[in-house]
Amino acid sequence: MIASHAAPGRSPRRLLASLREDSLVRNSVYIMAVTVVTSALGFVFWLVAARSFSASAVGLSAALVSAMTLVSLLSNLGINTALVQMLPALEKGAEWSATLNAGLACGITSGLAAGALTAFLLPLLSHRFALLDHSAGYVVVFVLGVAATTATNLLDYACIAERKAEKTLLRNTVFSIVKIPLLLVGFVVALGTFGIFFAWVIATAVTVLVGAAMVPGLGRGYRLAASGVGSEFRRLGKYIAGHHSINIGNFAPWWLLPVFVTVQVSSAATAYFYATWRVCGLLFLISPSVASALTAEGAHSPQELWRIAARSQRTIMLMLVPACVVFAAAGRWILLAFGARYADEGFALLLLFTVACLPDSAMDVWVAVLRVEGRLKFGSWLQLGTAAVALAGAWLLLGRLGITGAGVAWLASRLLGLGLVVWDYRRQRLMRARSAPGALLADRTAMPA
Repeated sequence: MIASHAAPGRSPRRLLASLREDSLVRNSVYIMAVTVVTSALGFVFWLVAARSFSASAVGLSAALVSAMTLVSLLSNLGINTALVQMLPALEKGAEWSATLNAGLACGITSGLAAGALTAFLLPLLSHRFALLDHSAGYVVVFVLGVAATTATNLLDYACIAERKAEKTLLRNTVFSIVKIPLLLVGFVVALGTFGIFFAWVIATAVTVLVGAAMVPGLGRGYRLAASGVGSEFRRLGKYIAGHHSINIGNFAPWWLLPVFVTVQVSSAATAYFYATWRVCGLLFLISPSVASALTAEGAHSPQELWRIAARSQRTIMLMLVPACVVFAAAGRWILLAFGARYADEGFALLLLFTVACLPDSAMDVWVAVLRVEGRLKFGSWLQLGTAAVALAGAWLLLGRLGITGAGVAWLASRLLGLGLVVWDYRRQRLMRARSAPGALLADRTAMPA
């Protein structure tokens, strides 16, 4: 049951009460904690790597990890968010188990195929990846790494679907810790680049087992069996295209904008842009975390979806508005940690990103609503369309305005998205009023907030 009276942010005691009683707040906080923990311990991992291995080994292994992560994001086919939509409505036992098993089988198979194809293509794209041509060990570890990364992602989302994101935090914490001693083993054995990459993949594989061990604890009667998996493949097929296109629209700008800056401005400008982009990533962390929790809550209580969405937006604003004020006031000093030139070049960009995270939060909340309602087509157009506007605008403006042009394009795309959200909300509200006039009385003071 959702504790609608909980209002996070008013006092530490109230926040602790919310964490215990309010599954929306609890799931949101744990999802945000995953990013904080993995980022902090990831920094330690790469710091140890930089101190122990050559710069070329660190750079190449970082490129392999990035490629592996991107391929996993592309090859999971949107199954992760489809599971959040589907699992809460299923009967525990055979039905729930068959859906999760089908998702894992599909995601792992897709990951193996995509990993093998990428391992073949990377050496053709750059001679720096020639080691994938000359070493079967690298190929095997890369392919298995893509599949393992996909499996851990799906297991994490199964926990989120059942409002047990604390298990996701546990798995990611184990992963982030285990890979550091494995890295030191690679250094002692003098494995070079392979030692860094191998540590990352082995830690991922270990936590696939950790994630699998946690699934029975979700209380849904899980069992590993092939029964019913075939029919669940067909059910998944109805959802994955829409969810995957939404996901691609979400993360494509994060991967492509730095490339655009490099091509249109300079590699030095990319450094200024990327540092600012990553700093502002702390702001953009809040609304996606709450939106993921909202999707799970809405799937459990679809009749309360709009109320939960309104409360999600208020929860986001309680955290986001103060954070934006801090970033606007202290942004220059934050960037000075990277260097004076970073502050000079990136401060205007930081302000644009800070403002943009507000309309972006409304988009995140509404996309979660669209996922639960099954209106994936509109969600796809919303995410892919605004991503296209952001990328096209950045391409045109970077040459004229420098990295600030990317910020202008990003803010414009978020404002466009907000306009589409308002238009769709009013359209849906009118349709609800016509079909069930009394249904909107409870919503009257909710969504406008």
